[in-house]
Amino acid sequence: MLAAARRAPGGGAANIAWQLARAEDAELPATGISLIVAAASVHWMQHDVLFPRLASLAQEAPFAVVDGDTAHEPTWESDWQRFLGDWVPRITGAPYSSGSGSRFEARMNAYRRWLHVEADEHFLGPEIEQSVDEFIECQHSRATFTAQQLGALAARFDDELRELLAPHAQDGLLRYRVRSTLVYGRIAPAPNPDRR
Repeated sequence: MLAAARRAPGGGAANIAWQLARAEDAELPATGISLIVAAASVHWMQHDVLFPRLASLAQEAPFAVVDGDTAHEPTWESDWQRFLGDWVPRITGAPYSSGSGSRFEARMNAYRRWLHVEADEHFLGPEIEQSVDEFIECQHSRATFTAQQLGALAARFDDELRELLAPHAQDGLLRYRVRSTLVYGRIAPAPNPDRR
């Protein structure tokens, strides 16, 4: 990813310092931070380590989280939820939960306790066309469904997901939209236990 970033237009700019590190441990400048941006990775970070560190380095810098990479209300939604209900416990050993009030939602929103949220916006992107195999490959980028996590079950996972999705493909392509969220605010000096 770093090699691709360096090759991207502007990737060699003098004001960009690429590094491979956990956010909790990354070398950050003591001054001059004007914006902090994270994606879905913020859900997996140690908030009690990261946010106090960021607050001390960038007290006035806004913090933005851009999230959302799943199909929004696709035609296969009910089948997908059943699939996840079967596969997530197999891989993680924990029951699958989703939706409002679920443990999953609570974990995905835990970072908000560290923010004074100024904006919480939702955007529905244009229609995406993707082959079934490309969609399956994208699922392997998720922590739960990496080849390493799936191990000997990887081929079975792919076959079952392919069977689920095939009836929803037209001319070999799935068509869907993605709903993204932008949460924007200032880092709080301490977490608010009542904030979600």
